[in-house]
Amino acid sequence: AIAIGSRTLRAWRSMPRVSDADRVHAAALVRSGGLDTLAPFALRSDKRPFFDASGESMLAYRVIAGVALVSGDPIGDVRRFSALTVEFAQFARARGWIVAVLGLSGRQLPLWQAVGLRAHYTGDEAIVDPRGFSLEGRAIRKVRQSVQRLERERYEVRMLRACEIDDELAGRLALIAERWRGAAAETGFSMAFEGAAVQRSRDDVYAVAFDECGLARGFLHFGSAPAARALSLSSMRRDRDTPNGLNEFLIVRTLEWARAHGVEQVSLNFAAFALLLDPPGRLDSVAALERRALKRVEDRFQLERLLSFSEKFSPRWTARYAAYPSLAALPRVAFAAMLAEAYVTVPRAPWKRVG
Repeated sequence: AIAIGSRTLRAWRSMPRVSDADRVHAAALVRSGGLDTLAPFALRSDKRPFFDASGESMLAYRVIAGVALVSGDPIGDVRRFSALTVEFAQFARARGWIVAVLGLSGRQLPLWQAVGLRAHYTGDEAIVDPRGFSLEGRAIRKVRQSVQRLERERYEVRMLRACEIDDELAGRLALIAERWRGAAAETGFSMAFEGAAVQRSRDDVYAVAFDECGLARGFLHFGSAPAARALSLSSMRRDRDTPNGLNEFLIVRTLEWARAHGVEQVSLNFAAFALLLDPPGRLDSVAALERRALKRVEDRFQLERLLSFSEKFSPRWTARYAAYPSLAALPRVAFAAMLAEAYVTVPRAPWKRVG
């Protein structure tokens, strides 16, 4: 049973290695045609690009437990998106894979519905417009106080692109991330990079907080989507003995920098099932059942905390969806998604353990 399960969880064995040329082409499409805030995360090393026949559009996917998990919206020439999804559905069907999509925006739902998938609301993404952001007013008083506290303690923030970070600072950021994470694994798939390590081949942006001695003490790591004039938060890390409010301080400085550099969207935390946790009205029976289940696990996944943290910056909430083929396939899709996002892990076989 263990052997069969292990083989089932592996990707289709005949998939070729992704070439360097394909990686370069995918990065170019993200820069020129990534109109969604999640587009940068298509460049994760554990995702494979799939190009349409013309090579002018792409999507990113990973195969787990026989499920081809597509991440986010298609990228590239929007006129090719319909052909792209049809070609991918045929590609997956020929290999016996189930197709599912994570982090899908409402704009692109019809593409996947046209190939037989159904949609399910999974939460909301908090997007702040730097041009309209201000520290004035009572509603943002707590954030303003956090900024003032960090300024009194002589903290400063430097905005750096990945190519501007030297080896010494990159090592320091890696140490901060490791200490913050502790024994926990990095989570994320559709809305984050696989880690906070500096990748100079990408256009990532880091907001780094330095104390009065010039030592880096915390940072925000953003993916960059130039075509969408957007930054998308991947990770938020700091030393645990830093003053309260450091993350708010970093976000405020990022928004100020973004406004000065023509960035029109800064995507913050994703609030999973936000409308179910804080419903605007009466819920139907299915949604009410989901809400009860979510309330049981909200402490583990910090659902309410992420929602309230993002609300401080008066974001625009944008719904995200998952797409799946049928109710019968949903448990398998959910299991594959949780494996991809690293919310659950499969124990290693004893004979594969090192030491």
